[in-house]
Amino acid sequence: MGYTTIIYITGSVMLFSIMSLNVNTVVGDQLSQSVSYYEEVQVRNLCNSVTEMLASSVSSDPSYRKNSYSNLSLFSGSAYYRVVDTVVSADTLVKIEVIGYFGTTPKVTTSYFSAQDTEPELPPQFKYAVSSQGKLSLGGNSKVVDDGDPTLNADVFVTDLALAGNANIKGFVSYTSSFSGNTSKITPNSNPSGLPVTSHVSSISVPTFKAEDHLSKATVKYFSDVTVKNNTLTLGTKANPAIVYISGNLKLQANSKINGYGMIIVTGNVEMNGNTTFGTNDPNVSSLGIYANGNITASGNNTYYGQMYANGNIELSGNASIHGSVSAKGNIEMSGNNTIAYKKGNVDLTEEIWETTGGGGNSIERVARRLYYE
Repeated sequence: MGYTTIIYITGSVMLFSIMSLNVNTVVGDQLSQSVSYYEEVQVRNLCNSVTEMLASSVSSDPSYRKNSYSNLSLFSGSAYYRVVDTVVSADTLVKIEVIGYFGTTPKVTTSYFSAQDTEPELPPQFKYAVSSQGKLSLGGNSKVVDDGDPTLNADVFVTDLALAGNANIKGFVSYTSSFSGNTSKITPNSNPSGLPVTSHVSSISVPTFKAEDHLSKATVKYFSDVTVKNNTLTLGTKANPAIVYISGNLKLQANSKINGYGMIIVTGNVEMNGNTTFGTNDPNVSSLGIYANGNITASGNNTYYGQMYANGNIELSGNASIHGSVSAKGNIEMSGNNTIAYKKGNVDLTEEIWETTGGGGNSIERVARRLYYE
């Protein structure tokens, strides 16, 4: 082997070593950045979740305080927190301070709440795409997805779930009794921690609705069955939603429409069929709430922008497209080509109903956040 060859080989080995070192350094830096970003996201979620839990405790018990730091383990991380009284600009507020740790990343968040002022909160059943104290039967080509926000999970909370056919769910599933179906059809939009897509939980309670308790709140009243066919029912505005009370059944038939914002309270059953459109397509919140003592059935080509609740059962067949959420005290059956595209609920369409004992038994108002720092 000649001297030139030896120099060439030695140089090649040195060059390869330098390149390998650079590549390893770049990969190591990228991995470190990825881990750091992941930990920052997780610790922020941890701090915000603990803050929400403590705010709920203060809402339930205005005297709730933790003057000394307490420790809590949550979401594979840990947090130290305290809840104390403080004064800001002459206002007496409740200060919630959370120090969170996830991996090697710490974070501190501080929130100030007014114990005197309260802000309405959505009732629990409208925080899910689908909730039922009975059984959800999801078959055919039916699906539960997001309404255009791929970061939003379309979660399901039911007693029993039967998943069949080509049906799929873009969220987590919580059930209290039984689950049957293929879990590969359940794919949450957001699951950074790789959590199980189904969870067997202890209980679910969907409140009982009593339409008769809300007659005095109605801005429009009907004391018989109402049928809308080849016609339009106009409600209120976003700032001033209408409250329609129907003592009887509501039938929405071919080519009927409901425009505007509001609640429709029905003492009987609701039937939707034909080519119908209900509610206004607001990109941010639901515009319509239909709340029935009885059952709700939808067939044909229905497009619905809102929140739907039944004390009885809900049956969706045909090509129903619901942009909002669905909740029932009884069973929910979806067959055909139905879609529930989950949109966050509109508290303006619930606070007049579920803040009273007639709508579910407990106040759902919570302390109002005034300041937030992190």
